[in-house]
Formats: sequence, structure tokens, C-alpha cells
Amino acid sequence: MADFIRREIAVQRRPLRLLDVACGQGRLILYGPFPGAELHGMDVSRSSLCEARQRGYTGAVEGNVAGGLPFPDESFDVVVCSHILEHLRQPQGLVSEACRVLRPGGLLVVGVPICVWWTRLLRIYLLPLLVPSKRSDLLAARFGHVHFFTLPSLKAMLGKFRIEDVRGFRFFSDGRYLPLENWQWYYRMNVAWGKAFPRLTSEVNVIARKPAP
Repeated sequence: MADFIRREIAVQRRPLRLLDVACGQGRLILYGPFPGAELHGMDVSRSSLCEARQRGYTGAVEGNVAGGLPFPDESFDVVVCSHILEHLRQPQGLVSEACRVLRPGGLLVVGVPICVWWTRLLRIYLLPLLVPSKRSDLLAARFGHVHFFTLPSLKAMLGKFRIEDVRGFRFFSDGRYLPLENWQWYYRMNVAWGKAFPRLTSEVNVIARKPAP
């Protein structure tokens, strides 16, 4: 995500306003620097927003993204939705809000976990029958994953946007048990695999642009 944001800054050659939706503690800024970008964030956690401000976010607004984005129309050049859509029962609403607050020609950066169609059906229909705690209403109550994407379903939801790039990541995720993800060679291998075979990864970043009039 950071690479695409820096590229956008270089291409536009002017100060950009970026909105990090569900920004948490503002960790996106740690993958900078982003010279020429003014970072704004939104999150439900007040303590996380304080951390984001300390890290360099210009603005940090408290709020639940499920209720919309409290910003004027066409007020941002870049909107980042990193691992938030899968937690929403109606993710299309947030996508529409992102489109509203983006300026024409603005960039939307979306990151979600993905699966293949048959595992998506199993997680939606079979798993809740076998494991009642996996019911969507219970998952939503504790902010779990309630929406499961395949790459085609994610692209379809972004129908208002022009997709410019798709990058998969983590063809094998070992973060809980092994130190591989701390090594640059493993990161580079992940990036190369995700560029070539985005559907064969556990998460994906989609880079999309709001069409200009």
C-alpha cells in the first residue's frame, strides 16, 4: 500500500490529503515517509486515535465507519480501507462513502483477506451450522470477520472504480509460529508471488481510481 501511495504523491506533484479509514494507532505512517501527504484517520477507539496523532496524523476523528464517513464530498485525494470491509455486514456502504469523499480521479486502496469460491460458501453457510459461535450476528458483535471475499466478488463491489492494480500477499502466513516474516527475502518473495498469482494468496490489495467526469 505504501508503495502505491508514494507513487501517487510523485505523480500528482502536489500536496495530497489521505484518509485512513479504521486507522487504529496509525501504523500506516510507519511505512512512510509520505512527503507531501497530509494524513487523516478515523477509528472507534479514542486511545488509538491519540496514538495516531502522536505518530503524525494531522486529523483523527472518532466514529464508527458503519455509520458513514463524516467528511465533505470530494475532500480527499486518497482513501485507504485496510482490513475493515470484511468486518462490516454491509461493506458496500463504506465503498460508496469512500467514493463520495474522494475527489474525481482520486485513489482508493483496499486490503482484505480473500478465499476461493468454495471455501467462501463453506464459511458463509456450513461453518455457522457446525460452530454456532461463527454465526454472522455473533461475529459482528465482537467485530470479527462477517464478510468473505473472493477476488471477483471484491472487484464486483468496486464497480464504480477503475481498477489499476491487484497485489496478493501471504501465499503462506507463518507469523504465529515462525520468524520468516521478519526477513526481507521472504517479504520480497511474497510480493513477487502476489504480483504474479494474486488469487493464490490469503489477502489482497486492490488499487482503484474514481473516474473523473
